[in-house]
Amino acid sequence: MRKLAIFILCCCFFSGGQLSGQEQYYGEIGLGMGKVGFDSSDFWDPGFDSFGLWAGYPFSDGFSVEAGFMNLGEFEDRIFYSDKGGSGFVTFSADSVINFNLGVRGTLPVTEAISLHARAGLSLWDVDVSVDGNPANVDTTEAADRFFTESSNGVDFYLGWGATIDISPKNYLMVEYWYVEADGVDMIHGLTGLGFKF
Repeated sequence: MRKLAIFILCCCFFSGGQLSGQEQYYGEIGLGMGKVGFDSSDFWDPGFDSFGLWAGYPFSDGFSVEAGFMNLGEFEDRIFYSDKGGSGFVTFSADSVINFNLGVRGTLPVTEAISLHARAGLSLWDVDVSVDGNPANVDTTEAADRFFTESSNGVDFYLGWGATIDISPKNYLMVEYWYVEADGVDMIHGLTGLGFKF
């Protein structure tokens, strides 16, 4: 995934396009569902309350530089333990999972109204975790392989791809899938939204 993100970034920056004063700034807002975890623990936010914001400017034909913010919602992972001291559950709750993104987007028109796009760049992510129970009772290797077991932050490459359809000269509908691997834990966001051209 990291190699693919670097490849998309290089294609955008070395595309050879020229700046154009006629190009338009754009902004996007989307709502959807977020996921944090592995296949063994697919923790989708149960509510349709995760959201994303993007703003960008085309710097060449078909390519834009942009910044974004995503809030993937709240998640939790309950891990059962059993040992000589007894058994029970320890719950790791992510009260917030947020991402600040900086990267580029490439756009491929399909028709006059419909376009496909791909995003790539760097994601500054932050996870705020609280624990209910004694984490010492849990195999930390198993827990870390499933979910964040403590508050954490970092920087990793992200990828996103989706489609847009124009509904007016200044507005368009969008659908998108966004992904980043944060310290070995998958963060995924599926959303639909509205775009604005300025």
